[in-house]
Parts: sequence; structure tokens; C-alpha cells
Amino acid sequence: MTEHGVEWLRKRGVSDPAVLKAMAQVNREDFGANGNEPPEVVGKMIAALDLKPDATVLHVGTGSGYVTAILSKMVTAVFTVERDVEQAKVAASNLKTAGCKNVQILFGNTLKQYAANAPYDAILVSASMRELPQRLAKRLGMQGVLVAPINDGNKTNLVRLRRYTEKAFKEEILGELSVKPMLGDILVEMGVIDRADVEMAAMEADAKGLRLGEALLEGHYVKEADIFRALATQNNLQMVNAEEVLRELDRELHGAYPKPFLTHNRILPFARRDGLLHVITTDPYANGQDLAQAMGLIAIRLYLTTPTDFQVVLHAAEGRPQLGNQMSEVGASPSVAIAQDNTGTFDAETIAFFEKLIVQAVNSRASDVHFERYEQDVRVRLRIDGDMQDKDVTLSPKQMNGVVHLVKISGRMDGGEKRRPQMGHFQRRVDGKVYDIRARTQPTNFGETVTLRLLPQDERIRTLGELGFEQDVASHLRAALDRRSGVFLVVGPTGAGKSTTVYAALHALTQDHARKVLSVEHPVSYALPGVHQVKVDPRYGFDVAAAIEASMGDDADVLLVGDISTPDVATWAFKASQAGHLVVGTVFGKDAIDGIRALRDLGVDSDAIATELVGIVAQRLAKRICEDCSAITEFTPETLHEVFGDAPPEVSVFAGKGCAKCNGRGTLGRIAVTEFLPVQARVRRQISARDTVEGLREAAAESGLQTLRDNAIRLVDQGIIPQDELRWIPSWK
Repeated sequence: MTEHGVEWLRKRGVSDPAVLKAMAQVNREDFGANGNEPPEVVGKMIAALDLKPDATVLHVGTGSGYVTAILSKMVTAVFTVERDVEQAKVAASNLKTAGCKNVQILFGNTLKQYAANAPYDAILVSASMRELPQRLAKRLGMQGVLVAPINDGNKTNLVRLRRYTEKAFKEEILGELSVKPMLGDILVEMGVIDRADVEMAAMEADAKGLRLGEALLEGHYVKEADIFRALATQNNLQMVNAEEVLRELDRELHGAYPKPFLTHNRILPFARRDGLLHVITTDPYANGQDLAQAMGLIAIRLYLTTPTDFQVVLHAAEGRPQLGNQMSEVGASPSVAIAQDNTGTFDAETIAFFEKLIVQAVNSRASDVHFERYEQDVRVRLRIDGDMQDKDVTLSPKQMNGVVHLVKISGRMDGGEKRRPQMGHFQRRVDGKVYDIRARTQPTNFGETVTLRLLPQDERIRTLGELGFEQDVASHLRAALDRRSGVFLVVGPTGAGKSTTVYAALHALTQDHARKVLSVEHPVSYALPGVHQVKVDPRYGFDVAAAIEASMGDDADVLLVGDISTPDVATWAFKASQAGHLVVGTVFGKDAIDGIRALRDLGVDSDAIATELVGIVAQRLAKRICEDCSAITEFTPETLHEVFGDAPPEVSVFAGKGCAKCNGRGTLGRIAVTEFLPVQARVRRQISARDTVEGLREAAAESGLQTLRDNAIRLVDQGIIPQDELRWIPSWK
């Protein structure tokens, strides 16, 4: 058995040891997929025969020979009947290949021999029938068993008939013979998770008393939408999203039924058509017939939706009149109307606009989307290659309020809180790729604004070499990562690509299968195979600092702690290093030495920094010249004066002229400008001696540090970045 193992069958109700052993000896793939019953159905049918090793069995409906082969592994002799001559020949070939020598196939002229070989200890009929075949029952010996699937027009039951005397038979209905696909199997077939992760999540579910779907979501194995698509498939329900429901939403229907009843059953009626009430639910196991009776109806039509979409529809169904419109009617100024129009009712049009904008942002290679409020209007801008670009869209204050509330609901924020900033995240799939969207709302004097950061989850993690590190620097960096303990930092401002570099480092670490890597970020930036990503939830007191403390006892070799931005996280990061872990994290700073200053500001003792710090990478992102329109040029007077002090350097300089590929910008994409500081003896001594930042920079320079500005000039000379980028790269020389 290659496709389905013994444990797989046990979980699906096949428990007979003899049946499991026989099925393990037969490779289902050798018999082809066509005509084969699902393995769990086969196992249950054979187990119902109560076979003894010396039994003689008649199998009716040979098919590919798969069931016959399993029977042959359990008994002395098997006779199998197949009316289709060509199918019988295929089965004969399959059985010969499988080494089944105790099988005789009866077909064509030999078909009637099945009667001559009677009586049989057991008879198995593979094909579904309307009633038990009495002619076959007469071929049973005393205590013999006939098993067949019987269809009564509504369902198929597995029925067993046992013969006690010449005329005495006992019929038993063993239960419905239906195959409800397992959730994990559906997700694997969908291609959103592999079998190993399903098994891992199943163990976590058993340990925590959760359903598999809950464990998969809690462990970030799959996305919410994927789970519910699989649940819809499993339970024969139609999946709908909020946009589809809102097109038909009848708010009066929501008010027609008691709210406690709807809340308890997790249902929401949204339309009435074709004589049926149409209802959405987040419960894939909801019984439509029972709900219909409770609602005083003959029948309802149930649809499955995600909890996020359910909340979107619920908010729309409970929507109130727009306060802003009321204020305008009584003479309030437009700015006051915009600021106070914050009830956030939205409709299908607003959702469609928002979803379309996300797709356009992804296709434009935007890293961020900004919704900005001003006194008279709303402005939408995308950040592309580091620059803000206006999006030519018109968004009314009413739609803006709808977007704010849609983002809050999607990001699981507090919809009623408008006085303080909030953060959350949600996911969208665009062109088959999953994007984690970090959302932030910010109150202003004209109402709340929204900023979204788009993080692709399906893209291949880049290597250190691909990020722009010189070969010798990359080798020194890998040497630092090979340390068994210590703190490795990536330093830079917001939006400098620190997470990308951290994950490139982690990718290098995961190639060493002798090391266990844990991530305790909040939230997780990227899903990375080989990294166990701990679920951090500050709402329950389990923040990053607490997660680091807990992970220290988890026998991990490497800990990714994400942003070291609070004294607690900094303290526990260095404690983990002292306990023998390699800790990888990020801090905000201008350059490598500034990262040391940041650690001091967070309260980390200078001796601890000197002892534990093994390496620092500092970086900025610079625009990359479009290769299709790159041409050599000259330095501008401004660059010469600001960067080189008016002395012409021996450096080539290039610029993009603008072409169709780069939309006339001359640049396309960005590249990391980096510097790497291995923390060696002299630097350690000066850190421990609490030397100033200037003193540390002098020591780093004397140890041969290539600064951010040095590496930026190298990239200019190679025609990779334009000269303007030099003016934004810090230099302390």
C-alpha cells in the first residue's frame, strides 16, 4: 500500500488487523484508479465477511482485481466473477503481476462455474444492488456470509446475510456505506498543505482537544478561506463570500427572526427567492432541515461562508443610517460630516472596490496601500519601489467609512474603537498567490485613515547572495550564522527589507537538518518550510517575550524573535542567547553601529551585548535601474557636491531613460544596500567599555567594515542603482 497507510485506514473506521495487514500487502496503484472503490469502503466490506484463513470466497464483480487481490491474501481460495471479458483480462494480468496464485477468474464460457464450486464460506458483491441476490445466498455453506451494498433509492447500506440452516437466514444492516472525505485529504488534494503538516496538526488537535480545522488555523498551516472551501466540499455545501451575499442582502429578513436564535446557530438569512429562504452559516455541520423546522419553514437553502465574511455581512445587515448624511442636512461643514460619518455601513459595491484595489496594487508591485482623509476628499496612494504614487480613483467619505470598517472586521480589530490606532492582519489570494495584508488604522482630525502592507507568502525565499551581498561578505555572514549561540541582528528603518534578509538567513539555517529552528514573531511575516512558527497572542498574555521564555525549554537551536522593540523582548532575546540558542532579530537603526546604540537604549547591558552579539547586518532599499533602458551618464553637480565633496570620483554612473517595461520611470524594482559587521575582539572590547558610537565606528572602520555608502557606490559603478540613491544612504565617514 503506497497511497494510503494503515494509520490512514484506522482513522477512517477500518480496524480489523487481518484486513489491514492484507491491504498493506496490496499496492492499489498497480490496479489503476478506474473502477476501484475507495480503500476505506473496501476495508469495511471485507471486514464484514468475518473471514477465516481456510475460507473459500466468491467475489462478484472483479473490476480491476484490487478487491480480489486483498481477499487472496486472507483466505485459501478465491473465485471471482466478471461479466466483461475485456475487464476480466485486465484483472487477470493485474492479479498475476501481484502474485495472486490462489485466484480463479470466471468469465465468458467459465462464468457459470461459480455454481459448481459452491458452497462458499463467504460471498462479496462489490456493485450496489436494489436487494440481496437470493440466487447467490443459496450458494452459501452453513454459517456462510453474504455481504453486499444495497441501495434503497436514498442511501446505500452495507447489508450482511448469514446462513444458519438450509432455509434459515439472518439479515443485518451494518450501516450506511458512504464515504465522507476527510478534511485533511481534501486540503492535500487542493494543494494548500502537504500530508506531513496535516499529521502534525492532527497531533496538535488531539493534544489540545480541538477539531482538525481549528488546529490548522491556530497553527497557521492554511488560510481561513481554504479551510472553509474544504469544509464546503466535505459537507456538500455551496461556498459564498460576502460580496456575493451583499448583492442580495435583504436587511428585513435579519430582523424577522430572534437575534439569540440566529447567534446561537451561527446563521443569517439574507434572501428569499424560488420559494426558499437563503441562509449563510459558519457551521459546516448545520442541519438545514432542523433549522427550517425551528424557523417554521418547510425548507431552507444553506450556504457556507468564512467567519470573516459572516461578520462583514452581519455588520451590513445591522447597519444604521449614515450619521454624516444627517449632519450635512442640518448645515454641518463637509469636514465635520466626513469626520463624524463613521458608522461604516458598506455594501457589495464597497467590497468590490476594495478587492479590486488589492488586485491592482499587487499587479502594480506595490508594497503598501494608503487610504488618506483630507478636509474635502479622500486620497488613495500606492507605494511602488519606495515612492508614493496617486491612484486615480474616486472614493466618497461614505465609501471610505465602509473601507475602514471592512478592514477592521477583516483584521479582527475593534470596530467601535475610533480614538486610537489599531493593527491587524488578514489574507487575500491574488492570481493563485497568497498575500498577508498588515492593516493599520490611524485616527485624524478628519476621520480614520488606513494603511495596508502587502506581504507575499508564496514567493521563494531569496538566498543571501541574491540579496546583493558580496561573496566574501556572504561567507563571513554564514560563518556568524553557524555559531551555536549568540545574537544576530538585522538593522534598518521601516520598509528596509529587514524581514526579507532575516528569512534569507533562516533559509540558510534550515539547510542544516541537524538544527531545530523556531519563530516567535508577531505576526508571522512569511511561512517558511522547516521553521516551527509559534503562535503568539498578546490578548492572552502570551506576547513575544513570553514566547521566547517558553521556547527556551523547547530544545530549539535557533530562535527568530522578529522586531526587538521593547525592553522585555530585548532582555529575553539575550537570555536565550546566554542559554545556548542562536537568536536572530531586527532592530530599528541607521547602520550597524546604530544597532548597538538601539540595544543600549532598550536597556541591554553593554557586557551582555559584547559577549553575545555575533554579527550585525544593516541595510536600506534602493531603486534598481531598468535593464532595458539603462545607459551611461554623468554625475549631477548636486550628487558630486553632497556625496563626493565636488571631487569627481572614478566611478561609472548609469541612468534609465524610461521605457515600456518600467512605465517610463527608468527604474524597476529595488535591491538591498547592505553592510555587515562581524563583532570581533576589538569591537567587543569597546562595547564592553561602553565606548561612544563614534568610537565604535572608528573601530569598525579600522577592522575593514564596508559601509552602506561604500556598497551603494559599488552598486552605482556596476550600473545597478541610480546616483540619486546615494543621497539617501547614510554615511559617517
